[in-house]
Amino acid sequence: MPVALHSWIVEKDGGIRVRHTFFADTEEEADRLLKQHATGCAHFGPATAAGETIEVVEDIDELPDAEALEDFEEDEPDDDGEEDEDD
Repeated sequence: MPVALHSWIVEKDGGIRVRHTFFADTEEEADRLLKQHATGCAHFGPATAAGETIEVVEDIDELPDAEALEDFEEDEPDDDGEEDEDD
């Protein structure tokens, strides 16, 4: 089943300002992508090595494609902080 592996970097002050998400056909493949990315990412690599990340695996119905970004943009809050009520 496809998955989205979300990994948040926990800052020294306990805040979270960066999230990486890796999409793959399996959890093992998503973990491989996370590790591959961590080797070249100046912020994510050291945080991962130091155990300063939180990872959550989410089962998803299908892997997203570029059209999914359009749906994501539509779900963004309006300027007044309210989400669109088109649904």
